[in-house]
Amino acid sequence: FADFWAQLPLVERGIDGDLAAGDLWEQWNEHRIPLARLQFIADYAVVDGTNVLLFGVIAASCVLLAAVFAAAIWLDTRDGVLALGTMAAASCATLSPAGIENLTWAFQVAFVQAFLYATVSMLAAVLAARAATPAWSAIATGACALAAAAATYSLANGVLVWPIVVVLVALLGAGRRVTAALAGAGVLTVGSFLWGFDASARGNLSDPLGLIHFVLVYLGSIVWGAGSSAAAVVGAAGLVLFAAVCALGWRVRSGRAVAAPFGAAVATFIMLTAAQ
Repeated sequence: FADFWAQLPLVERGIDGDLAAGDLWEQWNEHRIPLARLQFIADYAVVDGTNVLLFGVIAASCVLLAAVFAAAIWLDTRDGVLALGTMAAASCATLSPAGIENLTWAFQVAFVQAFLYATVSMLAAVLAARAATPAWSAIATGACALAAAAATYSLANGVLVWPIVVVLVALLGAGRRVTAALAGAGVLTVGSFLWGFDASARGNLSDPLGLIHFVLVYLGSIVWGAGSSAAAVVGAAGLVLFAAVCALGWRVRSGRAVAAPFGAAVATFIMLTAAQ
């Protein structure tokens, strides 16, 4: 695809040692993808541009994404069998033929990793609020900020992670220091992302009904083969589940639960990504 061809001059400069930081940071459509670009260069440097490294990273990222959900279940239940079952189910979802483009186009490494980093950030946010000691809270807060920054510089929807984790730690009672630290890191990261940003690459809200239909189809895309109407129906069911997950997360916000608030945060991220 043309998107990947457009990266080849940058890869060539990277191989020749003539790469500037601005080359990595340069806007691509509405995204800034320095992390993906470093991996493009590494693929050419290590395996001669055969995409073996990139496909390996994509597969590993899909499995790690599944592991994040399994970790959330294990932290709640301490049930290894249930966590392994979650890992298996989530791996089937992340490696599903429904996302075949992610598995067969090496450029998609940025798309897969954006979701991986986002989920890591949200799980870390919950752990920062649930930590038994200030030291563990600080470690989790740092991990949350690093993962959110990585998501931001993997794909534009990574910007959405910051308001989600800030609101999440505030609702879970993590304390002012944690909330302020993440808010400050978010302002700096999003500010750097938007510096010199060309907003003309984005769409608009001139067709709100069309946007709603797109969100429904996006959420129900697993049955896309049955047609857009069927996908929209499944997406509508997803909206109902989203409301239920958020309600559950709200009910357990003052307890020790991990999976419910984590699931609500991830669901919110997916909803906002669909509408972005």
